[in-house]
Amino acid sequence: MKESSQLKTEIRIGKKGLTETVIKEISARTKKKSLIKVKFLKSFFYNPDISKKETIKEALKIISEKANVKVLETLGSTSVLSKK
Repeated sequence: MKESSQLKTEIRIGKKGLTETVIKEISARTKKKSLIKVKFLKSFFYNPDISKKETIKEALKIISEKANVKVLETLGSTSVLSKK
């Protein structure tokens, strides 16, 4: 298994946010691979009502529940996910 630092980013989440398509893609990719890397782009954070840290935590919680994955590591705006 690759170290998380050696993984290439597979999913990028931008200004459209967490769409059903993104959730389905994360779920599909974690079924094929044991680990995937997800990056939240700067455009994801353009909502002035919420802070960057809260946004990532909330988004990862939604991803975890809907895509049936667990968050292994988060560093800045990049997270490593695996299937449960």
